[in-house]
This record gives sequence, C-alpha cells and structure tokens, in this order.
Amino acid sequence: MKSSPLVLLLALAGLAACGTGPERRTFAAEVDAGTAIPPSAPPDSCWAVDRGPASPFRPAPETWFEVPCPQDIDDAFIASLQRALAARGLHAGDITGEMDAATRAAVRRYQLPMGLSSDILSIAAARRLGLVVTPSPDPA
Repeated sequence: MKSSPLVLLLALAGLAACGTGPERRTFAAEVDAGTAIPPSAPPDSCWAVDRGPASPFRPAPETWFEVPCPQDIDDAFIASLQRALAARGLHAGDITGEMDAATRAAVRRYQLPMGLSSDILSIAAARRLGLVVTPSPDPA
C-alpha cells in the first residue's frame, strides 16, 4: 500500500524532532517552536497537543496527549485503525491503509467523547481500539 503524503510528512517531522536516543519527542507539525512537552513525559515517547479556541479573556487551552510514534505507524496499522473505526460505525470509507481525510474525521469523532478534539490518534484511543498493547502495571 502507498502511504499518503501527510502521513509521510508527519513521520518525517516526528523523526526529525525525535533525534536519536531516549529523548522525549513531539510531532513537530503539531507543536510551535520552543514549546516544551509535558515534564512528566516518559523518555522515548511521542506527543501531540490539541489547542482549544482562545477567547479575548484567556489564551487557547492546551491538552497534551501521547501518540503512537511515527516509526510505529505503517500502512497495516492505519488499515487496522480504519477497520476498528468502521466496526464502530465511524468510518464508511474504503480500507486503504492511508491516513486520509475520512480516517482523520473518524478518529476525531471517536476521540470526542473522551474529551479530545483532535484528528491525531492518541495512545489512549489506540488502546481502546485494541491497536496498541496496554503495558502491564509495575508489580507492587
């Protein structure tokens, strides 16, 4: 399957922001220059930010959320995402393995009830969809 230019752009931007080694990472396309990621972010994790609307009396609220890292997203992952969203009645398009506008809109619809108004797939949503393995808790 062929990757969409947007997915490739996000992957390249994310990898450029990631560097090498166990640094904290963000999707550069989603973060303004100079914006830090959450201080509690674990090493070697990837993040995006959802900015709500600003008002004349307050700045736009920011919601940071963990996302699958670009190297973990391929055509097969996106096709599984599309199938999972279709099974829930949220994606009516073809299963293409491309992060197209219909897939992004379905991701946004899926995440809205969780309080996230973003078309970027969060780790929390990916876990709920069964696409990402939930790490087992540390033994006490």
